[in-house]
Amino acid sequence: MNKVHRPSVVVGTGGADRAGVAPCRGRVPSWRSGLAGLLLALPMLGCAQLPQAGAASTPRPAEPGQAMSALDGPLFYQLLVAEIELRNGRPGVAFEVVLESARRNREAQLFQRAVDIALRARSGDRALVAVRAWRTALPQAVEPLRLQLQILAALNRPGDAAEPLRALLERTAPAQQPALIGSMPRLFQRSGDARAVATMLEAVLLAEVPRGPARAAALAASGRAWLQADDPAQALRLARQALAASPVAPEAVLLAIDLIARLPAAEPLVRDALGSDGADPTLRVAYARGLARLQRPQAALEQLEIVNRQQPDLSAAWLLRGALHLELREPARAETAIQRYLQLAGGAAAAAGSAPARTPAATTGTRPSPTGCPATRATRTARSGCSSAAPARTTATRCSDRACRRRRT
Repeated sequence: MNKVHRPSVVVGTGGADRAGVAPCRGRVPSWRSGLAGLLLALPMLGCAQLPQAGAASTPRPAEPGQAMSALDGPLFYQLLVAEIELRNGRPGVAFEVVLESARRNREAQLFQRAVDIALRARSGDRALVAVRAWRTALPQAVEPLRLQLQILAALNRPGDAAEPLRALLERTAPAQQPALIGSMPRLFQRSGDARAVATMLEAVLLAEVPRGPARAAALAASGRAWLQADDPAQALRLARQALAASPVAPEAVLLAIDLIARLPAAEPLVRDALGSDGADPTLRVAYARGLARLQRPQAALEQLEIVNRQQPDLSAAWLLRGALHLELREPARAETAIQRYLQLAGGAAAAAGSAPARTPAATTGTRPSPTGCPATRATRTARSGCSSAAPARTTATRCSDRACRRRRT
């Protein structure tokens, strides 16, 4: 706990200098630091500026369209006390003061501040208390539900996440449900009990989304959770159900692609989905990337050729195709594909208003290496006769997944 330095005060008519006490210049009084923190927090209450002296007796009416601030005198001093306590190393006291102010004023910003104080103090239980109080005061708010799920995931308590997840799904628009559902396995991927997470997600998602466009996303997310729990058989079962509900559901196709390495029976599901009308060409690129990881470069090239015919301006397909030709010691074809990729990348950069045209390496903010991005190095290697080649899985995956992001050491 930080020590609070309280400077001695000498009371007298002659002042501090005449009393022989040197003024303290190296320390900032705690009330000043607290006031500075409070002034930084005032905009969250909609307060543009503090009322000036003499204006308290004659309040000025609000202008049309201008929201009235909830900051009054008592609330101002409560927040000031909370900021002082926080800077003096007493986050528990600051949390209680802010939370009490939030309950009294029913302000979402104050509840958010209480959660921030608790999380900064590494107190997950207090953060949950603030979130539950927030939900009680503002029952229709969505943000406390999101925060509660994040906190429960960080605390490794998936069993307590079922109720807020149901409430969040009920308050989410149907068009936004697939994105929300797809984020749940990633949110709980660090949980110590992956099977408990998979069981909870499957029970909640399938019960809350029995039909509609988000049904396939719910089945695919449940399957993803079972794959993270090292149960590919359950994941394959749910992937089949998801593709039956929506044959071109991206989440289900990507799940089946990831299952091929564990269960070859998932590959026919991928081929059937990609053969359906309306299949996204980027899913076929993902399939080709998975085949490259499995050291099946010829099969990956077949998929990329289909993509090049369906969507010739998809640059990622040309980059991966060039890398695979390079690993197969076909330098002429590799150079053609990589040159096409560079043309598409340069055209996209010029269309976006970035001149001169830049490769993806320049867009990442890293310094260019003396030999350029991997695509340029691959072109030079192809021109030199492809003298050295690594396994197909290594370079193809590197050039497709990390295109122009790694600097040469």
